[in-house]
Amino acid sequence: MRPSCSWLYEVESNFGSSALSMSLHFHTQITDDTPDPEGGAFVKDENGHLTGQLFEGPAIYGVLTCAPLPDGANIVSGIMEQLNMYAAAGFTTITELLYRPNNDFDKILASITSRNECPIRLGKY
Repeated sequence: MRPSCSWLYEVESNFGSSALSMSLHFHTQITDDTPDPEGGAFVKDENGHLTGQLFEGPAIYGVLTCAPLPDGANIVSGIMEQLNMYAAAGFTTITELLYRPNNDFDKILASITSRNECPIRLGKY
């Protein structure tokens, strides 16, 4: 399983995969014993182990700023994996209501949609 991360801006929450929680220590030195940063939280299960869920900016940015940057191929692969999961769940369209232009990311999305590889419709506002 690859580390992955989904950010929900509306609730200042970040949900990561179990691979993300396992990789937190490797990349950031965050362990089960690491205290929550002021104003944030590293969510732990009933046994005190990191779940990969983070709350609020101090916890989220503390992890994201230490994470290794993926290369272009991994970004495309990750996007396609997510879009295929949406399609498999029955989604036909997804939109980003809080779109913030990003030249590099926009080029990647344009590349995916121009090759007719995108299994669902994408919208941004």
